[in-house]
Amino acid sequence: MINQEQFPRPFFWIDSYTVHSYHADYTRRLAIPAVFSFLQESAWHHAASNGFGWQELMEKGQIWALSLMKVKIERLPDWDEHVQLLTWSKGGKGLFAYRDFEMFDASGKKIVTASSAWLILDAKTRRPQRADEFAKEFPSIPDRSSMDEELTREHEHSKPECGSFFDVRTSDIDMNVHVNNVCYVRWALDAFSVDFFQKNTVKEINVVFLAEAREGDRVGVCLANEGDKKYRAAIVREADKKELAKIRLLV
Repeated sequence: MINQEQFPRPFFWIDSYTVHSYHADYTRRLAIPAVFSFLQESAWHHAASNGFGWQELMEKGQIWALSLMKVKIERLPDWDEHVQLLTWSKGGKGLFAYRDFEMFDASGKKIVTASSAWLILDAKTRRPQRADEFAKEFPSIPDRSSMDEELTREHEHSKPECGSFFDVRTSDIDMNVHVNNVCYVRWALDAFSVDFFQKNTVKEINVVFLAEAREGDRVGVCLANEGDKKYRAAIVREADKKELAKIRLLV
């Protein structure tokens, strides 16, 4: 197991999680949407511990919003397994605040890595605010990365085909009164069959969040097979056909 002496605060944050039954899928392993939930939770914990949590931002009329997330999976932990999640800030530049993650099993082996970019939005207008204050005050480690490649918005090579549309549900709405980022990931994965995931294991998932979905919206998942074990999903709002998120899977 890793410990706080190896990764001292305030630069690092370590959370311990147990994979409960409600975190696991039909394989009895941690479901990928639950991975995103763990990442989000640890990001909140570290931000709050350094004065940039949900409450502190709300007092300034601001909220956090996830913009980009790339997750690489070596192995998903099993039901009832204990894991540790390490996270740290890579600082802020322009509109973005950058954060990386590493998940370890009980033997100390790294099993999941992730890199992310976040925006600070005006809570009323939803316009991005510069991350200058965050960059200046938050304890960060710009040179430490969880993965070799940089976090970027990927180019599209194929046009996804849209299926049916469905209503945004009350349970999809989070405390910022919009659809939580984890829901976009779940919707994209739900567009594939159980048989697909029995034959394929997700090794990497890249998500670009483009716009908010809210109560009353109808959304759909548009899929494209890009070949070479790559698939792309677009979350689209029915009313204006606007893309709300783009998700790419590598299996």
